[in-house]
Amino acid sequence: MNFFSAYFPYWLGFTLTEWMELWQGFGSVVGIGAIAYLLMCFVVWKWQNRFIFFPSSQMTNTPDQWGMDYEVISIPIPQRPQQFLYAWWMPAVGTPRGVVLQLHGNGFNVGANLDQSHVFHQLGYSVLLFDYRGYGQSAGPFPTEKQVYEDAEIALDYLLKERGCRASEVIVYGHSLGGAIAIELATHHPDLAALIIQCSFTSITEMIDYDGIYKIFPVQLLLNHHFDSLGKLSQLNLPIFFIHSAQDKRIPPQMSQTLFNAAKNPQKALYIVPDAGHNNAASAGGESYRRQVEQFLNQLCP
Repeated sequence: MNFFSAYFPYWLGFTLTEWMELWQGFGSVVGIGAIAYLLMCFVVWKWQNRFIFFPSSQMTNTPDQWGMDYEVISIPIPQRPQQFLYAWWMPAVGTPRGVVLQLHGNGFNVGANLDQSHVFHQLGYSVLLFDYRGYGQSAGPFPTEKQVYEDAEIALDYLLKERGCRASEVIVYGHSLGGAIAIELATHHPDLAALIIQCSFTSITEMIDYDGIYKIFPVQLLLNHHFDSLGKLSQLNLPIFFIHSAQDKRIPPQMSQTLFNAAKNPQKALYIVPDAGHNNAASAGGESYRRQVEQFLNQLCP
């Protein structure tokens, strides 16, 4: 027995050997925990689009159930012959007042977004509603930020080239994540008629801070999907109408207020829909909602 082991105090009844075994066990637990944490960080970095996009292939509604005539469109993806965007073209009854390119949010598919299409259709607009690749019946890989931006560009290009629309008569509507996509699209097409951004957010980073779910991760190092709408608004100078539901439990209405404050064009508006949630602003808002949208659109095209 050496000097150290002979005089080592038997704290809490443990011998030196037992303390060493405990320390080795603790080190093993810490090592396993560190490996598990690094593995989780890798998963968040590599597959974070799986935490952002929630597509569904199940179609629950079609435009005819809302009393709208429609045409099923398959919009090809350039240089990718096996991929396409599934879309519905809902022509206005009579002479159209304009065209709405509708960008839905991160969940479900086009079938869950027809209440909004119906509002625009009632107001005399033709509507193009499409699914991003990986959603509904659109063929392609699982979505990413870059890919949904490409899809919006392709859908707008279809309106301009195949439908003969002018950019100045196209209103881009985006709900939730679709609002971030609409703002990105407008940075490349400043001649669009207007944007309508509904129940959307400032950026993915601020949404992560708001949710608080991923606080244990070094988000700034891992994030490769940003959807930074707030940072892009300074580049835009076109009319924008921000809409948010007062009872939105997914995205706080304050984010639309922040976006509204950052918008440069004096032709901007903010409407908070009372007693509505994240996905039902149009239906819960009813006639008041329709009048607010119509009032904004009348400023563009009396």
